[in-house]
Amino acid sequence: RYFITKYGMREEDYDKVFPKEEVRSVKIEAKNLEREIFSVDFVDLKGGREYIVKARVEDVVGNEKTVEIKTPYIRQFENIANSMDILISAYYYTWYSSYRHWQEGIKGMPLLGRYDSQDQIVISKHIDYATGHGIGVFIVSWWGPNSFEDVTLREYLLKNPLINDIKIQILYESTGRLQLTKESGNEIIIDLDDPTNRNILLNDFNYLADTYFNIPQYLKIGNSPTIQIYLARIFKGDVAGVISSLRKQAHDRGYDLYLIGDLVYWQNPTTPSERERIKLYNAVTAYNMHTNIQEILNDFENKVAKKYNEWSNVAKNLKVGFIPSALPGFDDRAVRVGNIPLPKSTDRFKKQIKIAKSFIDNNLKTITITTFNEWHEYTYVEPSVEEFFEYLNVLKFV
Repeated sequence: RYFITKYGMREEDYDKVFPKEEVRSVKIEAKNLEREIFSVDFVDLKGGREYIVKARVEDVVGNEKTVEIKTPYIRQFENIANSMDILISAYYYTWYSSYRHWQEGIKGMPLLGRYDSQDQIVISKHIDYATGHGIGVFIVSWWGPNSFEDVTLREYLLKNPLINDIKIQILYESTGRLQLTKESGNEIIIDLDDPTNRNILLNDFNYLADTYFNIPQYLKIGNSPTIQIYLARIFKGDVAGVISSLRKQAHDRGYDLYLIGDLVYWQNPTTPSERERIKLYNAVTAYNMHTNIQEILNDFENKVAKKYNEWSNVAKNLKVGFIPSALPGFDDRAVRVGNIPLPKSTDRFKKQIKIAKSFIDNNLKTITITTFNEWHEYTYVEPSVEEFFEYLNVLKFV
């Protein structure tokens, strides 16, 4: 019940998160043997929690002893992710705690309350919820060696009892790790000719290779560990040289990188410079197609479909993978000013998924959901007080 007292989960939501379970009991008759091993199966458990097993033993002269053990987390939902025709990934944020991120402003309220990302029951719930509705990969937001997010991934998420039920991929948070520069017209870029940026990027990728690429849960295509680079489209300078260095140092460690660039946006992908940029990556994707151009927002799904058509055609011609994404909406007014919201709804989410599926790369057969639990930008599909499981339930029928 600390979810109520510590995280602020509503009392009326307790049974939704931890379904009511009757106490089961059984009496086992000994056979007058000095030592026996007993086995009892309990079936039709509702799951969604750990259980306490209590055994009380009394001998013929009245001596009594009681022992309690706690089971691992028992799933509430069947893992259907592995049976899906396509691989569904979702961006996943490990940055929440009582002193981190919740106080910055959120829209909506998690069904679990304002949880701690290092809580193993929270992690179990997330894996249970995600894989129970078709999500097979968490694309984990990563903010540098030994950051809160890195420690949470390394020491908590990867040590969760359900971790074998899901795959992990890194989202390299370039704007959080590298220095941003403003160009004329207020365009924000990341200059890879800056030696500081270059060194941080190369050192970070060495750390990721040494720490994560060899774990069984890490997502690979063939034998190549995958990694997404957030806002790769704002990289400037000798991008080709830096990408080549990333690949070489990974190869020296025994890995052939599968790099996914967050390049897909509203720019023209057919220009010579954009085509050269696309060719640097194994695949391209869009973290978020939201824009402040009202004309696009007024007809968002149709405009996204047309733009995906452009990008997927160019990627296919260049023999580069294309990973479409879908989001339920966008509204970051709780943390920022200036962005026009994109109203969130399950109807919009269904349309977005339908569009993503129509542009799926037959060689990859994957789409990405933006996001599982980004509560600042209102893009989450995690169960909430307001929508319960509505958005996750959409995924069950993909």
